[in-house]
Order: sequence, then C-alpha cells, then structure tokens
Amino acid sequence: MNKTLRFVFRGLRFWGQSTLEMLVVFSVTTLFLSMVLGFNRTAKNQNEFFQFIDRFILDIRKVQDLSYLSQEYNGPEQDYRGTVPCAYGMLFDALRKDRYTIFAAFSNDCSGIQGGNYEAIEIETVLLPSLINFGQTSSNPVIFVPPYPRTLFFPQADSAIVRLVLRGSANSFRDVSINKAGQIGRVISE
Repeated sequence: MNKTLRFVFRGLRFWGQSTLEMLVVFSVTTLFLSMVLGFNRTAKNQNEFFQFIDRFILDIRKVQDLSYLSQEYNGPEQDYRGTVPCAYGMLFDALRKDRYTIFAAFSNDCSGIQGGNYEAIEIETVLLPSLINFGQTSSNPVIFVPPYPRTLFFPQADSAIVRLVLRGSANSFRDVSINKAGQIGRVISE
C-alpha cells in the first residue's frame, strides 16, 4: 500500500506541475499572439501606405504625360473641350491635407503661366486613404509645361518635395521629390 500511495502522490505532483506549465505556456502564447497581431496591423497599414505612394507617383506621371504629349482637354468644362491647355498640374489641399486635384491650366498667353496667371480647370480630385495625409509640400501647385520637360514650382524653386504621412505614427512618412526636369524620386528618410 505504501508503494501505491507514493505512486499516486508522485502522479498528483506530476499533474500539478503540468497544469502550472500549461498555464505559463498559455500566457506566453497569448502574449506572443497579441504582439504578432499588433505587428500585423502595423504591417498592413505600412503596406497600404506604400501602395498609395506608388499610386501617387503614377498620378504625377499621368499629369506629366498629359502635358508632355500636349493632350487635348476632354473634361467636363465645355468651353475648353478639344483645346490643348498651356499646362497640366497638381494642387494639394493645404487646409484638409487629405486630397489633391489634377487640373488643366488655361490662359490666353501661355507665357503667363510662370507668373501664376492661368485658370485651373479641375480634371480629377483624388482623396487620400483615411490613414494618410499630406505633411507638407514645398510647392503648391506643381505644374508641368509642354512640349519639353519643364516643371514649375510655386514658390519658384529647383525642386519640390511632397511629404506623405501615415497617421498615428509620428515617424512614418515618405517624401516624394520632383525636380525641374520632371524627374520623380522617393526620398528615403527615417
């Protein structure tokens, strides 16, 4: 009987340790899982952020193409349909910082565009995803003038930088640069 009781007590002690170990493993697993889910959400936001930056750069290239190919205006404004504008550009909403507008610039004298004398006719307004906004822009608007690659900045400069910021993360931003020749680049800064 004595040997049987020792075996039972040893078994109870064994089960007690296993239960305690299972609780520790369960707590560590729960902690690890919550960390992974948090990182997954952050990674998903970062992924959406980088995808939007690619789309933003494609929109800049679209505006350049419209300008450099001297594309006729075919937007909703009937007075200008079929007319080649003096330039095409992008205007960034300085107040709400959540949208930008692609526009055609018309003027009786196209040389006046450099001085800001033009009428901007909206082609498209693009809303930024809710997680992203503009931090700052060194030029507003950015205008592409045909037929050769020439970019105008307001105020006048050799290049412009547009900062896109991921909301909720103080250090997550990307700068997109445009120079006078129309070259577009991503400025790596962090």
